[in-house]
Amino acid sequence: IENGIKTVKKYILQQGWLGVLISITAHVRHKNTDVFLHIRIDGFRHRQMVFVGNYYAAHEVLRDELLKFGTSPLLTFPVVLVQALEHWYQTHGFIDTHITAEEKENKLFFYIQEGLQRKVRSLQVQGARQSSVKHIKRFFKPLLSNPYIDEELFQGCADRLKRWYTQQGFWDMKVVHHHYVPQEQPHADSSH
Repeated sequence: IENGIKTVKKYILQQGWLGVLISITAHVRHKNTDVFLHIRIDGFRHRQMVFVGNYYAAHEVLRDELLKFGTSPLLTFPVVLVQALEHWYQTHGFIDTHITAEEKENKLFFYIQEGLQRKVRSLQVQGARQSSVKHIKRFFKPLLSNPYIDEELFQGCADRLKRWYTQQGFWDMKVVHHHYVPQEQPHADSSH
């Protein structure tokens, strides 16, 4: 029942309802051990998020990104949500992303111009023994095969590399610094 309630709460929150109250009443018939559940759901405010112009990420992905903070995205100022979305796009390799928000009735519209997305074409390793470079590059192969930069993917590769180093007997290993070096100027056309 508790898992069902969590699923229902998540779904209701995704639909833009705030202040949701779920009450459950159980009626037990001891004769035949039947249990009847009466579930009542009350929502106090509705504010739906609508995304326009997002080609890279589905609406659900962007909405869930904002809902990581609980119900606060549905209560906060749109400019804060715009900054959170712009940051999300930056961590996925986008440059020059422009997002505006507009509230109409019970809907919050996000108008998104994604801009260009950076690609990883090669990997350079510094500060490691030459014999280790081959192994290091192997752990970052998913980053190179992914068509675009993705910080979450990079972190996953770095975590796997760190586990490999500790399995080799090293006490610790860190990626001290990573950055992306542009190879060419981005084109003026930002369409997909």
